[in-house]
Amino acid sequence: MGCGEGVDVLVASLLVGEHGKVYGVDITPKMVETANNHTKLMGANNVKILESSFDNISLEDESIDVVISNGAINLTSCKESVFSEIYRVLKPNGKIFFADMIDISIDEGSCCSMEKTSCCESQEEDWANCVAGTMRENELIELIEKAGFENVECTGYNALYNL
Repeated sequence: MGCGEGVDVLVASLLVGEHGKVYGVDITPKMVETANNHTKLMGANNVKILESSFDNISLEDESIDVVISNGAINLTSCKESVFSEIYRVLKPNGKIFFADMIDISIDEGSCCSMEKTSCCESQEEDWANCVAGTMRENELIELIEKAGFENVECTGYNALYNL
């Protein structure tokens, strides 16, 4: 999800082999075009790129083994419907793996505890969190579980700080 130029899609195509199938999904027509071009350049015949929002993907119910996303789910405005859609397309015992932004701020006055639509001027460092409504880890896990997923866990952090 959020295949962008198709780098992760092409890696996945190598991992699933010639008998597997990989779908890349992106909402941006230019990224879909670029991913399609890269797929053709690599001769990845097991890849199909779809132009779609993340909450209404033209794939059958329970048709996907694994969903991966790298930095894209955070950009969606309605994460609840996105995780519900992921749950819909995943086969029973399917898995989702994603890397994305979460709010790890200590201050209770961060954007996530304030209105999602605006950021306060005193917390410019939280600007990226506010743009798409980055959530705290526990809130995100609760949302994912609400969609039907079980055994949800955060496996680590890779934080960037202004020094």
